[in-house]
Amino acid sequence: MKEAFNKIKKLIFNKRMIFCISFLIVLGIGFAVISISKIKGENNNDIVLDNKEIVFKDINLEKAVRETIKKPIGKIYRKDIMNMQRLDASKREIKDLDGIENLSNLNMLDLQKNKILDISPIRQLKKLDELYLNNNNLYDIGPLKECKQLRELYIYNNNLISAEDIKNLNSLIILKIGSNHIESLKPITNLKNLKDLDISKNILSDISDIYTLENLSVLNINDNNIRSLDGMEKMKSLTELYAKGNALENIDSLREMKSIIKLNISENRIKDIAVLSNLEQVEDLNIASNFIKDINVFKNFSNLKCADIRRNHITNLEPLTNNKKIEEIYLEEKADIKYIKKFKNQIKNADVYTKAKLLNEEIFK
Repeated sequence: MKEAFNKIKKLIFNKRMIFCISFLIVLGIGFAVISISKIKGENNNDIVLDNKEIVFKDINLEKAVRETIKKPIGKIYRKDIMNMQRLDASKREIKDLDGIENLSNLNMLDLQKNKILDISPIRQLKKLDELYLNNNNLYDIGPLKECKQLRELYIYNNNLISAEDIKNLNSLIILKIGSNHIESLKPITNLKNLKDLDISKNILSDISDIYTLENLSVLNINDNNIRSLDGMEKMKSLTELYAKGNALENIDSLREMKSIIKLNISENRIKDIAVLSNLEQVEDLNIASNFIKDINVFKNFSNLKCADIRRNHITNLEPLTNNKKIEEIYLEEKADIKYIKKFKNQIKNADVYTKAKLLNEEIFK
């Protein structure tokens, strides 16, 4: 009796096992079918997306895209533009950017010298690294907030009154925002990775906010209304400073900026440049159109290659004899060139008057 019971028990157990195994097999097949269907669906979706027609409202923008993908006629599909990484659409009278948002893999976009007012579609281009929007009609650059990977941004010669919209673009290394109507540089103080900054031709009177940008090596503040550079000595990495056309009188802050290689302080109100004596690395120096009488400091500039000293009150050019590497020299019309005669076959360029005199002396290369 016990043996019969055990047989029945074993038979029931085996049936349960067979049921469980069968259920698992059916379940596995079901999952496989669903997965295959899903993969097929995804593939079908990809095919549908690849064959999606891309339309550009502006015919000139479309032409630029067609030239890039080498497809002069026919519909443009997503598969045609999905691998585009660079687009040069400059100087084409473009007004409308609608459709450009589909170029999602772009790294470089050049839209300079067009007639663009609205850059909203650009907010979708998350991979942009380099963007040229200079020489357009822009008042609003808000969409650039979304372009977090930007490293180079050129937006000079527009109608901007603020840099607020780019204050969080922390990857920026180059920013050209000259020729606008900007009064404050506070938003730019966040951009700690900046190495090259152009804020020329704005309406700035104070630039002290950017003295904290310790990585900056090139700074252009030309043609503003800046009266003081006090505090600039903190910018130890600066190698090029362009400060033409301001209202500078005192340049004491440049005294210890020994890394300067190129310096333009022309068209200011400067009378004394003795404070530049420590700038022994300077190669290119423009002090034209000031009130300078004495250039004795030039004796310290053994690396000087280019000098412009026109439109000052300089009478003694003897210090120029120490500038043995000089290649370009720009002097007053009535300047006596006797101190640069020894640079025979060395000078490559000069102002028209000096050039004529040098040619007469047969020392112009």
